[in-house]
Amino acid sequence: DCTVVACLVASITTICHAQVETFLPMHVGDSWTYVGEDGAPRVFSIVAERAIDGRSYYEFDDFFSPCGFPGWSDEAMSYLFRHDQVSDVLLQYDPATSSEVARYDFSGESWGPLGNQLVDRGVAYSGPAGDFSDSVRFAYGMFVDCGVFHETLAPGVGPVEFFSSWEGEYRLQSYYVAPEPEMHLYLLSMLAIVYCRHKGLKYRIGQDARV
Repeated sequence: DCTVVACLVASITTICHAQVETFLPMHVGDSWTYVGEDGAPRVFSIVAERAIDGRSYYEFDDFFSPCGFPGWSDEAMSYLFRHDQVSDVLLQYDPATSSEVARYDFSGESWGPLGNQLVDRGVAYSGPAGDFSDSVRFAYGMFVDCGVFHETLAPGVGPVEFFSSWEGEYRLQSYYVAPEPEMHLYLLSMLAIVYCRHKGLKYRIGQDARV
């Protein structure tokens, strides 16, 4: 029954879409505007895609930097991130050491090397940019002398809130994130059709598919 196949295709598509891509989609041209407690805007933009040691990174012109992370002591530096889909981690490149640190680890199994951990899932967050359900929250707890840091990320958006005891709270005001291409859905649909033909089954494309 190709209705079953279609359901499996949808399930596989959902499962295989890594959380790291869901909670921080990245494309050149994406931008996020935040407002701090002083009312001043702070804009993050992805300005380029760069290759370093054979790996592709997205370059932000600004980003939040909890204590100990690249950029904490050098606000003029660029911020380089890449998705690691295998481990479901967002990695940040550190030019000072030519190495990577895990910024967001969606396993939530242990504290990261710099005290960062996913501490809550299914968070409902409301702010100037809208209402977001199924958000996640990260906390940073290793460097006590640096203060307290935590942030909330919404699916399909990225960080919607960031708090540090140094700067107070930043809340997302507006954002632009390029839509994800639907090519993976097309390819999976074609795979389902090939399977149906191989099995000698009838198929129909549409939301009301019947065999």
